[in-house]
Amino acid sequence: MLQRLRGDDVLVITPMVTLGADLRDRGIVLKVLEQSIDTATAEGRAMFGILSVLAEYQRELIVANTRDGLSAARTRGEAAEQWKRGSGPGARRGSGS
Repeated sequence: MLQRLRGDDVLVITPMVTLGADLRDRGIVLKVLEQSIDTATAEGRAMFGILSVLAEYQRELIVANTRDGLSAARTRGEAAEQWKRGSGPGARRGSGS
């Protein structure tokens, strides 16, 4: 889809996504309906930049926490496979899933 966008195009999406500087470099305006962001305005560009940084930070935290959890499980001698199956300690029981 991004390959089809041109300089005067407007991309409209409902959830916030991190598309990076590629759109700006190509002169493409981004409108995020859910957060009322329009990168055609200075305020929209600022908000997009802030939200992009926060989304990247959140992703890095999730990756770090997952890595720490797997490392702790290995230290306790638990196999990572049981966590993927949902059969490790703390897994929900009797929830029907």
